[in-house]
Amino acid sequence: TRKLLHVSQGLFAQFLGVSVKTVRAWEQGATSPSDMACRFMDEIQRNPEYWRKRLRDSVKVKEPA
Repeated sequence: TRKLLHVSQGLFAQFLGVSVKTVRAWEQGATSPSDMACRFMDEIQRNPEYWRKRLRDSVKVKEPA
């Protein structure tokens, strides 16, 4: 699911409200996502372009100094 969004583990973790360590554990098969996280990732997989846009909109772009 993270790869569908083309984002880092850190950004994906922030978007889902979990730690990077949690995302890493899911991806390595050490633990499984919660039911709620699975449901959210199912929604992302159904319409990844929508969620890419939502993610872009939620990321604050720093202004040049």
